[in-house]
Amino acid sequence: MAVALPFIMIAATVIGGAKQSQMQREQADAAAAEGVAAQNAANYEAAQLDQRAGQERASAQRAAIESRRQERVVQSNLQAASAASGGGAIDPTVGRLASDIAVEGQYRALSDLYQGEDRAVGLEQQANAKRYEGDIGYTSGLVRQRAGQQAAQASIISSVGQGASLYSKYG
Repeated sequence: MAVALPFIMIAATVIGGAKQSQMQREQADAAAAEGVAAQNAANYEAAQLDQRAGQERASAQRAAIESRRQERVVQSNLQAASAASGGGAIDPTVGRLASDIAVEGQYRALSDLYQGEDRAVGLEQQANAKRYEGDIGYTSGLVRQRAGQQAAQASIISSVGQGASLYSKYG
């Protein structure tokens, strides 16, 4: 039994190192999977933000169309009122009013488009930031995986060295 004890100690040291190495490799793989999951989550959020940006643009276009429609209604009312009052479309006041209404309608339509584009660009910038976060998470996972793999290799080497030391001392 006394002869077997040093070999049992050596075996236990090497097996313990191997188990520790295995756990470190599993942690390393989990870190890599965590990085991939972070990137996937960020890309999903970015896609949602991109979709909202498109919706903002479409909503702004609809608002601009509505502003132009309202301008046409006001122009029509102006023509009807000027005709009912006995004035004509060539009256200078009616012409100035029609011009002012057209300018205001154009301004409102362009403002609607600008505001929608501004909101959309903001959402796209958020989407790009999310993608960047995902890339950093992915890279971080890979770095932690490599570090874990190196730690696992170091554990094996260390346990073999400890086993060799025990063997030289007791073997």
